[in-house]
Amino acid sequence: MRKLPRKPVRRKSKEHTRTRSSGAPGRFKRTPYWWNDDIQAQREKCMEDRKRITSAARSEIYRNNGHLEALKDTYKRAKKHLQRLIETSKNEHWDEVIRDLNNDIWGKGYEIIMRGVASGRPYDIPDKIYP
Repeated sequence: MRKLPRKPVRRKSKEHTRTRSSGAPGRFKRTPYWWNDDIQAQREKCMEDRKRITSAARSEIYRNNGHLEALKDTYKRAKKHLQRLIETSKNEHWDEVIRDLNNDIWGKGYEIIMRGVASGRPYDIPDKIYP
């Protein structure tokens, strides 16, 4: 039996992590344009809090002493903070696109907007103009 040469192992680092697309094995999804290190850290914290709730829910001690409710409150606050971080990041990036569009009409802002228009979504403005 012939041995195949080993491929080098890819090391994962936080700034270069990629997520696999579930629909197409071997293909990777790009991270969202608004994703940053703060959001990544808060997401990891939310996931840890959720795991704590799951494991505590199985324990009689946590359920009976009211610690489970405290863990749930902590998770809710962390999740709310994550949602605020995402919303803020999206708004900042959108403002950046608008500034870019004002400075260079055929630049990155144009590409992003045309991607949305040409994505195959139904375009209902003609229906409103010509009833």
